[in-house]
Amino acid sequence: MDAISIPYITSLVIFLPLAGAVLTLMVRSDRTVRWVALGTTVVAFLLSVGLFAAFDASAELAGTPQLVDKVAWFPESADIKYFVGIDGLSLLLVGGVTTIFGPQTESVAAPLGNVQVGAFGLPVYGLVM
Repeated sequence: MDAISIPYITSLVIFLPLAGAVLTLMVRSDRTVRWVALGTTVVAFLLSVGLFAAFDASAELAGTPQLVDKVAWFPESADIKYFVGIDGLSLLLVGGVTTIFGPQTESVAAPLGNVQVGAFGLPVYGLVM
């Protein structure tokens, strides 16, 4: 039994940053862009924490994807499906990405070509139109 039950949580973690990027392109104010970017990354981080809570690291499930989202795109005769799941390595990568890129949202509204220093002293290149 999963610790949490959010339907399509894996797909939400994957596609939420894309939706946030599209939303930031539609917003004109620098301040609003920063708030949208921050909100998107916080929600993505919280959903990735939910992935960690729901993941079962027991030995009998090793090597099989968990938290699977499976949707048929076309009728069964075509057998074309959207299938995504999380294994142990991808869980660590998703958690690392949502943890590292969360503090970087301050530099999202940087002018084109301007290099700012983000979290841990890493250079961040902001690209906002």
